[in-house]
Amino acid sequence: STGNLESYVRHWWISRYSNASKDSLYKNFKRELSVQTFDAKSFLLDLYEDCKVYKIISYPHKEDFPQQEDLDIYNALIALNIFKVSQHKPLLLSLFHLKQKKLVKHKDFVNTLRVIEDFHFVFNAVCSQRASGLDQIYSKTARDLFRSESKTNSKKILSELQQQLRDKLPDKSTFISNFSDLSFLSKKEGDKKLIQYIFMRIECTRYEYREFAPEKFTLEHIEPQKSKLIAKDIVGKIGNLLPLGNALNQEADDLPVPDKIVIYEKSNFALTQNFAKEFDYSWNKNKIVERSVSLADYYYNEVLFSKVIE
Repeated sequence: STGNLESYVRHWWISRYSNASKDSLYKNFKRELSVQTFDAKSFLLDLYEDCKVYKIISYPHKEDFPQQEDLDIYNALIALNIFKVSQHKPLLLSLFHLKQKKLVKHKDFVNTLRVIEDFHFVFNAVCSQRASGLDQIYSKTARDLFRSESKTNSKKILSELQQQLRDKLPDKSTFISNFSDLSFLSKKEGDKKLIQYIFMRIECTRYEYREFAPEKFTLEHIEPQKSKLIAKDIVGKIGNLLPLGNALNQEADDLPVPDKIVIYEKSNFALTQNFAKEFDYSWNKNKIVERSVSLADYYYNEVLFSKVIE
């Protein structure tokens, strides 16, 4: 459930009062009401006001982030939707609440989102790990942030969260193994959006900008999908893929790999230009597997957590 009413009410409750499952939410509500933690009018007003924030978190639109400095926020929210995760939403409700109250520095706000984005990229999107203990980390941190009354305290809470998430990350070898298995074929889309996301992030480490726009490029298979030399499961691997504009992709079509290099040289993508520059006029199964691992290694060392809370 990316952003329905039932999810919203539960996530909102968790961000302010207590960790609750779908089944225990009403019982928790009655308990808090009985000890007069809140009154009905203010409760409903707060619930109504925060649903606007939840909508932005769940269904981000570029017009919600008109300032250039907020582009990273938009991109992180888009990425988290691609990863199909929701555990982080109580935390984000509290984080946006702090932002509205000016109790968190913009830099710390953005960096926290990047850490959450990178964590779920590794943990969920690539390694498909079970989220044991993650709900508790997010719910406690959300409530601590909601009660925070200073930028100093907010920063301390966010730094602790960052460390907790890092401690839960799978090790590098697990990441590389899973990353290397990502694949896309036109008749079996598989990890298409995720691979587009990966290529965009890599591009942004090489150019000093970051704008996630997967619709602006296609995924080019270096060894054509109709190849009779290399098996389909290898042809679909990320190591056999490059980002390429639609016109150039059509130009490359099913040409033999050596004939594509002159086309790749025209690309605006650094990843594609570098491939053309380093190509040694041989391309086979081993080269594809090696490049898959090489991309995974580069991503782990150079892209993940490239911005952290100082």
